[in-house]
Amino acid sequence: MKVLFVDDERIVSEGMRSVIDWRKNGCAPLLVAETVRQALDMIDLHQPELVITDVNMNEMDGIELATIIRERYPEIVVVVLSGYESFSYARRALEAGVVKYLLKPLYPAELENLIAEMRTEVQVRKASRKEMDIYKPIAIESLWRSLLYRHYNSRDEIESKLLQTEINPDGSYWQVALFECDTKNNNVRLEILHILRGTLCPLFDIEEPDGSWLLVLCREIDAAESALLSQQTHSRFGVNLRLSMGSPVDSLFKLHESERNAKRSRSLQQRAGMSSLTAWPDADCDDIPPALETDKTESQRLANKALLILEREFRNQTLSLSDVAQQLHISQAYLSRLFKKYFGAGAAEYITALRIAEAKKLLKAGAQKQSEIAFNVGYANVYYFSTQFKKATGMTPGEYKREGYPNA
Repeated sequence: MKVLFVDDERIVSEGMRSVIDWRKNGCAPLLVAETVRQALDMIDLHQPELVITDVNMNEMDGIELATIIRERYPEIVVVVLSGYESFSYARRALEAGVVKYLLKPLYPAELENLIAEMRTEVQVRKASRKEMDIYKPIAIESLWRSLLYRHYNSRDEIESKLLQTEINPDGSYWQVALFECDTKNNNVRLEILHILRGTLCPLFDIEEPDGSWLLVLCREIDAAESALLSQQTHSRFGVNLRLSMGSPVDSLFKLHESERNAKRSRSLQQRAGMSSLTAWPDADCDDIPPALETDKTESQRLANKALLILEREFRNQTLSLSDVAQQLHISQAYLSRLFKKYFGAGAAEYITALRIAEAKKLLKAGAQKQSEIAFNVGYANVYYFSTQFKKATGMTPGEYKREGYPNA
């Protein structure tokens, strides 16, 4: 066992080398440090299993050192020596994870007994660490599941698991992405997942029972990146990939909100035939009812009616949100807020999605020119239609046709 002794009095440190026969007591030659900085350097270099430190030192006291060791090297056993029988010191030592708080002087027989006792503690920690390494992946998956689906009773419970699994909860940007593809070939699915992991670097991913994947991200995915992923997947595997983004949240404890919002975004995509949709940050995920569910509130009834109007009239080139708002006898601003609240996306974005989905069908049918398709899906200007099409799919209508109608 490697032991490091820390004391800023050289005569004490040097004397500790010879107070007992370290080899006879199952230890390597004693390591000695006279400052906290030197002690931390020696821990990095020699990786001792046991640190014995004096509590009173000039640069930093031994309990502060113990706190650093607990945070950086939780497997190391720490013992503190003190010349004072102080309750406050003992309490601080306990909070810092110190195994023993002993009073000076420490006689040879006491030191030998301490070493024997700490050797057992070190073995217990190593066994516990080995067991943790085996079960840690399971614990990590369980923790992420709890955060994604809000399967926990208290914040304290999660904070304890975060500490055990060494997952850093800091950060102000968290987002859930939902991916799905239209193949049941497991080899292809695994290759696509490998690409997603390499490109998006998720902190965690999990396969849902329906075959989709939930990815936990700490950065934003823009429309261009989403479109490129879809295009690459189709070109390489002939598979259509769909992306649904949850709303960004500023805390891991709100991750379930982003997960719910991602699934609501997917529902909206399926209605519009979209390949990707970025959720709106201000979507209220806790109280959004399912789309087109039996009316429970006046605001929900208005939102559902607006959705039906858009789906019926999106081909109309003169369609505007103000017209829809007038039909419902509400303001345009209130209509926009309702739509975002209940469906997780803007009404204007939904109109564009419906038009692009319809354009894909007409392009695949091949019976109309691009100018005719633009007119029939609600665009008076073919150039503007082409611009919107490329913005939504990552390619022009002509390129989409040449690529074999991906995500059609």
